[in-house]
Amino acid sequence: MSQQPATVQLTVRGHVPDESADYAIGKVQHVVSRTPDRVQQVHVVLSFAANPAHETPAEVEIEAVVGGASVHVHAAAATLAEAVDAASGRLQRQLTDLRERGRSRRRTGAPRSAVTATSEPVGDLTEEQDPG
Repeated sequence: MSQQPATVQLTVRGHVPDESADYAIGKVQHVVSRTPDRVQQVHVVLSFAANPAHETPAEVEIEAVVGGASVHVHAAAATLAEAVDAASGRLQRQLTDLRERGRSRRRTGAPRSAVTATSEPVGDLTEEQDPG
């Protein structure tokens, strides 16, 4: 299926090197390009808190809109590269799960919320006439 790749929007919080931002965009584009569903939007937020008290100062949030469904992942790690790797792996799993859920619903036919109505004959619909 040939489709235009979705543009990755990037938001940076804190001191994030350009190399880390480029790595995140490339990694997310790779994951998104492998899904057969139409990706409408992708937003990546990279955060780095330069506080030595934080064990995991690097955080990555990814939100993607795929086929009308929103997918959101978050990962925190000691380095931005580790956080990007973890978040992109989670994104790949969620996109796969989303695809599988769609397939299983199509196989079963009607959506789960559909109610099957049955009708039973109520009787003769002609007016009864009083014999007397």
